Amino acid sequence: MGYTHNTAMSQFLSPFQFGFSAGTWTPTITSDVIANVRTAAAAANTIFIPLEVQGNSAYREGSMIFSVDIWYTIGTADLTDFATVTLEQVTLPGDAVAVTGANNTGITLDATHNTAALRKAQGQHKMTVTITTPIWVPKTTAYYIQLIISAAASSVLTLYGAQINFVERN
Repeated sequence: MGYTHNTAMSQFLSPFQFGFSAGTWTPTITSDVIANVRTAAAAANTIFIPLEVQGNSAYREGSMIFSVDIWYTIGTADLTDFATVTLEQVTLPGDAVAVTGANNTGITLDATHNTAALRKAQGQHKMTVTITTPIWVPKTTAYYIQLIISAAASSVLTLYGAQINFVERN
């Protein structure tokens, strides 16, 4: 059987695959574009974006994630805060061992999103989260992006989806 080493793989994630800690979110479709829209309200919210790619127990095989693109719009009013963008890692151990999590600090954000002020401003956004040292996904580990926002009473946040950019090797 042949060897595969694809260096330009991507996986789109619908905004309906994201998790939310709070808020009222409404699935919508406008001009053939799906979105998940947060109803305006002054509140904090955490958004979880699962990085769903294939893992592998073999050394440097499976998927190596190197970046994630996230599309969103902020309308009506700027968010009051968007200070937190993190890469989280969850270890999935064997039976009778607790599942654990950790923050992976090895990320950078593109120049138009590298401060909270830039991320929380009204407008159309494509934020790229680059993993400083790309990660080979082991069979026993899951990753997700965590976004923590605070909205003003009239802030409307619309999420369009995310794209995981990775290398696939097997």
